[in-house]
Amino acid sequence: MTGIMKKAVLLFAAITITLTGSLNAKAYTTVSWSDQYKANVFINSDTNDSCVNKNSGDHAANAYVCEQIKTKTITTEYYGTKNEITLYTTYDVARFGNFRTNKKVLKHKVTEKVEDNYSESNSYVTGTDGKKYCKDIFGNKQEYSEATIAKAEKTNKFHAYGEYAIRFYTKKAGTYKFYYDALDQDGNVITTKTIKVVAMEDGDPIKEATFAGKRFYVSANTQYKGKETNLYSTKDRAYTTKSSGKLKFKMNKGFKIQKIEVGYTTVGYRDNSTDDSWAIQNKGTVWTEVKNGMKITLSSTDEGKPWYEKAKRHDAPGQSRIYSTERYEQRARTFIRITYLDKRNGTTGSSTFTIYRLINK
Repeated sequence: MTGIMKKAVLLFAAITITLTGSLNAKAYTTVSWSDQYKANVFINSDTNDSCVNKNSGDHAANAYVCEQIKTKTITTEYYGTKNEITLYTTYDVARFGNFRTNKKVLKHKVTEKVEDNYSESNSYVTGTDGKKYCKDIFGNKQEYSEATIAKAEKTNKFHAYGEYAIRFYTKKAGTYKFYYDALDQDGNVITTKTIKVVAMEDGDPIKEATFAGKRFYVSANTQYKGKETNLYSTKDRAYTTKSSGKLKFKMNKGFKIQKIEVGYTTVGYRDNSTDDSWAIQNKGTVWTEVKNGMKITLSSTDEGKPWYEKAKRHDAPGQSRIYSTERYEQRARTFIRITYLDKRNGTTGSSTFTIYRLINK
C-alpha cells in the first residue's frame, strides 16, 4: 500500500454497513444497503414484506413494501409536508385518479405526480429469498409468473405506473374521508380506496425534540405557540459546536415511542480501488439504539471523499499523469431516527432527522 493510501486510511476509517431512510407511510419502511445482496433491502415494519433493488427509488420495490395507507393524522391550519401522503400504484393498476374528500372543509392538493411506463421485467420485485414477487391493488402477494403478468395486463396493458404526493389542509378539527380510484389503461375504475383523515390541533406525532437541551425539531403547532428550533446558534444556523449531549423526544397525545436510533455515516475505499486508482466513498450508516433522554456523541466523520488516479501518458511512454482531489467537509452528520406507535390505529411510523456538528474550522 502506498503512503498516500495509508494516509487516507488514517483520515477515513472504512467500515461497510447499511444506508437507511424512511418512506412516507404509516407502516414505515426502511431502505438499507446490504453488502450481502449488493443492493438496497426494502423492509416493511408491520408486514415484514421485503425485497432487494439497487435503486433506492425503484417504483416496484416501494409499491411492494409500502402498505396501502388507511389512516392519516394531520394538523389543522398547516400547509407543510407533515400533512402529506405518497401513493404508489401496483403492477395491475395504470394510474390513480378522481381524488376527492367527503367534506368541502378538507382540502387536498396533488403536490407531485409521476406517471410513466416500465418494462415487464420491472413489474415484479426480487425477494430476499431470491424469488420474484408481485403485489396487486388488493394487497395480495403473488409469486411472479407469466400467468400473473397476463392477468395484470388485462387492466394495465402497457405496464404504466404512477406515484402521487397528496397534501391535506383544513381549518377544522375532525374526522374526514379521502377517496381515490385505481384505474385501468382505459380509465375504468378497478376499485376505490378510502383513507381516514384525522385532523387535530397538533397532529404531528412529535411535539418537540432536543439535543443538549436545545431544540432541533418542533411541531408546526408548537411553532405557532412561539417555540422555534434553537440548536444552531451560529449566524448561518448550519451546525452545532457541541460534541455530545442528551437526546430527548416529547410526543403528542396518542403517540408512543417504540424505538430511538442514532446513525453514523461510515466511509471507505471504492470497491475496485488499487494503489494507482482509489476513491473514498460513503459506505453506509451504522445504527445504534438508545433510550429517550440518553447522552449521545455526535459523529466526527469527514465525508469529503478524496480520490487519486495515476494514468499512463500515451504521449510520453514510461511516464504517468496523476490526478487527485482532497475534499474536506466543514460539518459531520449524525442521523436520529425515531419509531413510534399511533395508538389510534395500532400502526407504526418513523421520522429521521440530521444533526450537523462543526468539525473543520
